[in-house]
Amino acid sequence: MNRLTKYAAALLWLAGAPSVVAQDQFDQATALLKDGSLPEAYRAFLALAERGDAEAAYNIALLSKKGIGQPQNYRVSLFWAWTASLGGIEPGEMLAESLTGLMPESALSEVSLRLADALETRLDAGDRPAILQFARMQAEIAVPPDQTKAYIWYSVGAAIGLDGAHVAMRETASKLSPLELIDAQEQALEAFRNSVFSKVSAPES
Repeated sequence: MNRLTKYAAALLWLAGAPSVVAQDQFDQATALLKDGSLPEAYRAFLALAERGDAEAAYNIALLSKKGIGQPQNYRVSLFWAWTASLGGIEPGEMLAESLTGLMPESALSEVSLRLADALETRLDAGDRPAILQFARMQAEIAVPPDQTKAYIWYSVGAAIGLDGAHVAMRETASKLSPLELIDAQEQALEAFRNSVFSKVSAPES
């Protein structure tokens, strides 16, 4: 087994299996990586990541950190590591932590703003999983963290019955003063009424 194949195997072991819908594309990207078609593999994983595949996002984060398939870029790597972590890929959080120590705060803020923009686009499109991801991003990733925004979107998630939203909402509420909480509740009500989620509450597919 050559160095590239060993790396590809490690990549797949860490990322896990992709969703059923994206299985063929994920397998094709994996085959390209093993064959040494690095830019092509990178583009294939990126296409999946941009469509919401968290495992592919983690792979892009790894490739970008190592400089495989495109030149090394910590900003790109961190964006996708955070995206993977928010999508439930635990190693994504560890990768993000390793990157934050290599970057100045200005760069961290820039990447967190880009991530917020990407999540807000998904919210506007009615992407239900983006609700709790945006809330967690505001609580844990934003520079500086914004517990009020986190509460607002955990509250929206709780209103439509997303798993874990009520617990996260209560935990976040405990970090706010009584005045901040009352204000956040009003903002949450307005955000909910102005969102597509107040009109469509179909279960996640």
